[in-house]
Amino acid sequence: MDHRFELQPIVAMALFFSMFMASKAGSAPAASSQVHDLVFRNGYILDGSGRPGYTGDIAIDADRIAYVGPHQAFRARTEIDVKGQAIAPGFINMLAHPEESLFADGRALSDLTQGVTLEVMGEFSMGPLNAQMTQKMLDRNSDIKFPVTWKTLGQYL
Repeated sequence: MDHRFELQPIVAMALFFSMFMASKAGSAPAASSQVHDLVFRNGYILDGSGRPGYTGDIAIDADRIAYVGPHQAFRARTEIDVKGQAIAPGFINMLAHPEESLFADGRALSDLTQGVTLEVMGEFSMGPLNAQMTQKMLDRNSDIKFPVTWKTLGQYL
């Protein structure tokens, strides 16, 4: 059975942030009587802290992490057994170049499906553009074609 799961961007960001906070303060408390929306069971959790990974569970309620830590006997509406798989819920791409692909598909699925939840971009100047710069940008379009409809950085953003 295929257990692939797509997180919405806000859920992915919440997952990353919560994992970061859990790595700083220990595991988030779990309400054992609560029924969580989603639980990833038996995953090899890599929290980004540099500490060794461990086997455990992650519980999600709506767009929030409810628990990260060793196995708990709480219930969930949806459970996904990820035994033998690493759970690394948030990667930061500090040198991202997704500009063109975002024009073609603004959902950024290629990055999200690879675990990237935050991209830092901006090392390319997207404005102000004069006519020559606009033409050069159009000439550099390769497999992803997009119009250059802006002249200023504000218009681009």
